[in-house]
This record gives sequence, structure tokens and C-alpha cells, in this order.
Amino acid sequence: MSDFLAELLMRYLDVLLVEKLKDIEGRYHILRYRDDYRIFAHTVEEQKFIKNQLTEILHHHKVTLNSLKNKSGTNVIIDSIKEDKLYWVEHDSVIKTTVDWKAYCKNQNVKHGYLPKRHYKATVQKHLLLIKMFADAYPNSGQLIKVLKEFEERTIHFNYNDFIGTGTDVSVLWAIAFNIVESNPKVTDVGTKLLSILLCKFKEDECEYLSYPSDGERDKGTYPEFFSFLDVIADKLANPGNNRYFEIWLQRLVVKMLDGNNDFTNHYMSWSKEGLVRLTNDILRQEQTDISRFDETWIAPESRIDWSKFIDVEKIKNIKNMNTIIGDSEIRLDLYESM
Repeated sequence: MSDFLAELLMRYLDVLLVEKLKDIEGRYHILRYRDDYRIFAHTVEEQKFIKNQLTEILHHHKVTLNSLKNKSGTNVIIDSIKEDKLYWVEHDSVIKTTVDWKAYCKNQNVKHGYLPKRHYKATVQKHLLLIKMFADAYPNSGQLIKVLKEFEERTIHFNYNDFIGTGTDVSVLWAIAFNIVESNPKVTDVGTKLLSILLCKFKEDECEYLSYPSDGERDKGTYPEFFSFLDVIADKLANPGNNRYFEIWLQRLVVKMLDGNNDFTNHYMSWSKEGLVRLTNDILRQEQTDISRFDETWIAPESRIDWSKFIDVEKIKNIKNMNTIIGDSEIRLDLYESM
């Protein structure tokens, strides 16, 4: 509903703007997609006039233009493309072939093996570093969603030995990806999906993992190698400025392990702060909770919400129903698939 209501408001503002521009009717053209404007005019002065009128209308309705994202110019082609997209056109390491090779070979009577639709100018690690540089230059860009999805498609079929064979350390990729997602809330869901894929690329060998019993003695247990990286998550949650939406998505990476009683899960739960996360933790561990998302003190105890009914514990535990890798159906990509 938020998109629908926003569009109602924006259409109303469109009408007000056209009324304001009657004196220069026919000398301008405005394109708007959602909250993104492209203004074309015959002169720079007319362009500034339209922008001032738009700014005034928006301000009157408690809406403002993002000063960091608006610009003007006289180059119709270049200036009408966002800076982040221009940057990625120059630095994109993916070369996309547009030839239908099967049809081409058939028409030319040429026998040819399979040719990939994409070629890469950089190694996997350099590819992700380029994305990291792009994210730092244009944080929370919509284009960042697309480039992370491309990187995911490049690496999703790799196994541990594929990374080793190309001189790539999976833990380095995971650290870079984690930093990108942590610093860019707009890509939280897509980025966490990439993190889930990279976690599953770690070698399945078990390694020693220290736990600290209450009596102070060190006890060594064995856990999958990627537990040491998941432990970073728990430490990150200790930061008061952490993206709480990210905390909810990070729980998706570890949710299948939270019914156990080990050093990792105890450490993770001790740092959990987001209410929805703590609620789910309690239900998975106890299948009941004292946490409520609303003030229910005025409601009779027998009529209060049974939050455990909102968590399907059996589905979480069943690997056929819930894979470690986050699925495409769990996130919404339709807005960016055509970019």
C-alpha cells in the first residue's frame, strides 16, 4: 500500500507543477519514475525555474529533493544518466555477449561448442573489490543490488576447490561482502543472500573451537569451519549503531542452529538486541516466550497473543523446507531485474 499511496501523492504534485509552469508550456519535458525526476528544457534558466517550482511544491508538502543526488547540465545523454550507473559502466568487470551463438552457428553451418554469455575481466576477488569500491563511492545505490546479484550468479556454482584453484580465499570474500552489506542497508536482503552462499562454500572440515564453561576451564569442541565467521556476527551485534534490519536477516543464516546448546548459540543470543530476533530465539529454544511486540499488559493473560504460533519450528528444522542458502523466493528482486 505504501507504493500506491506515495504514487497518489506524487500524481497530485505533478498536477500542481504543471499548473505552475503554464507560462513556459511546450518548452519543457518532465519524466518521473516513482520519486525520480528527469527535467528537460530549452535553456538552463528554464531548467532552474522548473527545479525551483518543484522544490517549492515538494517543500510545501513536507517532501524534499536529495541535494546529493540532483544535478544539472547541458549534455542530454550523459547528464540524464545517474552518476552511479556511469561509474559502473566504466568499471564493470562483466562483459556480456549479446550474440545468440546457437542460432549463429546453425545459420553459418559452423560446429561450435558452448560459449558462455558472460566473460570476466577480473578474478573473483578483484571483482568483489570493485563492487566494494563502487559501494563506497555510491552508498545505498540501486545499481549496487544489480552488481551483487551478478557476483552471486558468477560464484553460486563454485565449490571450495574452485576458489582454491583460482587463488581465492573464501574467508576474504566473506569479509568483503559482510562489510558491503553492513554499510549499505538498501542491499541488506540481497547481500545476506550472498553471505549465505559464501558460507556454504567453506570447506566442510571441522576445526577446534574454544568454549568457556562457567567453571573457567577451557573446553575444546569441534564445529564446522564457518562457525568462526558466524561468531563475527555475534560481536557485530554488540554495536549499538548496528542496522537492526540486518540483524533480522543475519538470524536467517544461523536460525537452523539456534535450538542447540553450544558456545556459539549462547554467545549469539547474549548479543541479540532486536525484539523480533529475541522473540524468535526464545521460541526456538523454549517454544514459548515472555517477550511481546506490543503492550499487552491491559489484556487478560488468556487473551494475549501466542507468539509461538508465528514461528514454524518444524519447517526451520527440516532441511528440505529451509535450506541454509537463502532462496530467491525469500527476497524481492522484481524492481531491479530489468535494470
